[in-house]
Amino acid sequence: MFTLLILTIVLLLCFLQASQAWMDWLIKKRKAFDQRGDMAIVAWAEQQQRELNLRVRQLSHSKV
Repeated sequence: MFTLLILTIVLLLCFLQASQAWMDWLIKKRKAFDQRGDMAIVAWAEQQQRELNLRVRQLSHSKV
């Protein structure tokens, strides 16, 4: 009976450690995903700014 209790406690601790490791992995992946998303948004905004600048230049040349 005592051995079963010890085994149960050990298994529970292993499960908790595995759960914590899983949560840590998920958090790490989520942060990496968010960071990639942020970088993609920044790249998109920079591209939009370049296109806008080009359009403004084209319009200013055509009106001169």
